[in-house]
Amino acid sequence: MAVAAVHRPGLDPHGYIVREGSLARVPHAFRPVVAAARERLATLGSRLSGAYLYGSVPRGTARVGRSDLDLLVALHGEPTAGDRDAVRALEERLDRGSARSTVRARCCTAASGC
Repeated sequence: MAVAAVHRPGLDPHGYIVREGSLARVPHAFRPVVAAARERLATLGSRLSGAYLYGSVPRGTARVGRSDLDLLVALHGEPTAGDRDAVRALEERLDRGSARSTVRARCCTAASGC
């Protein structure tokens, strides 16, 4: 007897996370801050495992003056105090440089999850 699949928001029928957005969907007003984030993430060098933009900006539903930029920064190894400081500084620089949105960045380890 087959078991009926349970639908869980954000997951495909196999339980994998469904990609909700893409860089192609980023509204034009938010593209400069996304580009600046990509450039500034390079300062983390080989510690950077990946950076994930999520929420309304990559879904293409962000609204100027209301939406924030959500960014998850995944590192190789446990984040150090220096890593956290670097991500906080990145968040502050991007936030000051963007009249379009508030920037929120989180720092975590790629190995153990966030």
